[in-house]
Amino acid sequence: MFKLGQIITSTQLLRRYREILRLLEVEPQPLLITQRNGAHMVLVNAEIFEELTLARLHSDGIPAQASHFKGSLGL
Repeated sequence: MFKLGQIITSTQLLRRYREILRLLEVEPQPLLITQRNGAHMVLVNAEIFEELTLARLHSDGIPAQASHFKGSLGL
């Protein structure tokens, strides 16, 4: 479940984009972006996405290794 502070509208995301990105750099967390048409989206940073993806692959019995994308991109 998402906490109240993790749920924002698409309008809030557009208006406060830079502020939200800075917050997510300091405190990585998923955000639920709600839209009027009902097609909600979840915004997560790449590290969280990779962790979730690897966990799912391993639970399905598919061997996979972390990409360590930060090190490979020189970031």
